[in-house]
Amino acid sequence: MQRALNILVTIAVTLGATLPAMGQSARIADVARFKGPRVNHLQGLGLVVGLNGTGDGGDYRPTIAPFAEYLKVYADPVVKLEDLKNTKNVAIVTVQAEIPESGIREGQRLDVQVSAMGNCKSLIGGRLVTTAMQFENVKINPKIFGFARGPLQVLDVESNPTNGVVNGGLTLEQDVMVRFVATGTDLMGLYESVWLK
Repeated sequence: MQRALNILVTIAVTLGATLPAMGQSARIADVARFKGPRVNHLQGLGLVVGLNGTGDGGDYRPTIAPFAEYLKVYADPVVKLEDLKNTKNVAIVTVQAEIPESGIREGQRLDVQVSAMGNCKSLIGGRLVTTAMQFENVKINPKIFGFARGPLQVLDVESNPTNGVVNGGLTLEQDVMVRFVATGTDLMGLYESVWLK
C-alpha cells in the first residue's frame, strides 16, 4: 500500500512540475510518452552461390564449412573440406529485412539486404541460398519467421559490389503483427507488478 502511495505522489509531483502557467491545462503529450509503432528487423546468416570466381575462396573455413553442410543436406556429402579448396564461387553473407511498423502477414514478401562477410570480392551474379530469418535478438524470440532466397542484385557495382538486395526475397511463414491494445491479462500483470508488491 505504501508503494502505491509513493507512486501516486511521484506522479502528482511530476505533473505539477510540468504544468504550464497558472490557469492553463496540460496536454497528455506534454507529460507522457506513449509506446507506439516501431520498425523491427529479421536477420539470418546465409550463402551466396554462383559467383564468377569472386567468392570467399576455399581457404576461408567459415564459408566452406557451412557450404559442405549444405551439400550434405542435399545428398552430396563432402568427405573432407580440402575437397572444396578451389571453390571460389561461394560467399558467406548476412541477410537482413525490415518489418514495417504495421506488421506483416504470413505469405507476404519483403526485400532483403545482403552483405558479404568474408574475403568475397563481389556478389555480382550470385544467388542467395535458402536462409532462415529470425528476430534480431534470438534470445528474446528464437522462432524462424520466414525464409529468404533468390537472385541477388548489386545496386552499386563500382564502389560497393559486396552488398546487394534480393527483391521480394523473404517469404513470411507466420504473422509479425504489432499490438496496440493491451489485453486484460496484460493489464492484470501490470496491476500485480505495481500495486501488489
